[in-house]
Amino acid sequence: MGNFMIDRVCEKAIAGLLRGEADALSAIYDSIGRQVYYLAYSILQNHHDAEDVLQQTLIELVRCAHTYRKGAGARAWILGIARNQSRKLARDRRDVPCGDAGTDVREFDTLLTMEEALATLGEEERRIVILRVFSDMKYKEIASELQITAASAEKKYQRAIQKLRRYYTD
Repeated sequence: MGNFMIDRVCEKAIAGLLRGEADALSAIYDSIGRQVYYLAYSILQNHHDAEDVLQQTLIELVRCAHTYRKGAGARAWILGIARNQSRKLARDRRDVPCGDAGTDVREFDTLLTMEEALATLGEEERRIVILRVFSDMKYKEIASELQITAASAEKKYQRAIQKLRRYYTD
């Protein structure tokens, strides 16, 4: 689903939240939940924390739906809430180690391999790859998030992908 469609679905669902429609929150989750999760993961670097942020973002949406201004970009507004929730959790858990206990063994191996590959990248490169690949963000959106130019985001993404290719071929 493209970002324009996500915006439309989320805007409609936010209006549904205000009317008390039971399926409004699940429509938001289905359309943007994955992007929220990967945005949180790009900041927190922890699967459980990213899941917590996804849940907290949904709670905040219910609590703050009345503050959304129609036409303001529902996707960006929701991702902004997720970003704020991620940063808040990062501050709260700065010194608390978290693990991936309870994850299926095959899933853990896949995640471990992916995390090892991503660990070969610098922090900014890692965030760019996660935001581009998993959150399906455009270079302009990534640039805005990281306060760099879109051209720089694209170039850093290309370099990071080259590093990941070398990692997997070695």
